[in-house]
Amino acid sequence: MQLCMRLCAAILAAGALTAAAEEQPWTLEASNWEKGKDLLPEPVVKRLQKGEYWFKVVSADPSRFHHNYSQAFWDASEKNAGRYGLDEKTCGLKDKARRTSRPAAGSRGTSPWRARWAAGAARPSR
Repeated sequence: MQLCMRLCAAILAAGALTAAAEEQPWTLEASNWEKGKDLLPEPVVKRLQKGEYWFKVVSADPSRFHHNYSQAFWDASEKNAGRYGLDEKTCGLKDKARRTSRPAAGSRGTSPWRARWAAGAARPSR
């Protein structure tokens, strides 16, 4: 669950990169969940709607964000751009060229989203 929350925060931060530098921080919550519906996975959006989750959104300086990761990361990201997609059945990565998929880490071949959200688990399965 922590990984999911960190991932969601990173997605929201990336979305905030387009915001003006002087934009004030704001909170994504049940009253304005629509702002995050295209940035977050469906289970997270549903929890936002119910008021179970909220996220503080702040603008980020693109150059500082870029320097949080190594040059090797950015090189590999550029090399792999467009190569992978999301396998909706397993929530894992799908190699578009080979048409093969790999379940998400720790999922044991089942969707970690379905299992965690259905069980209401707070920690990822191992």
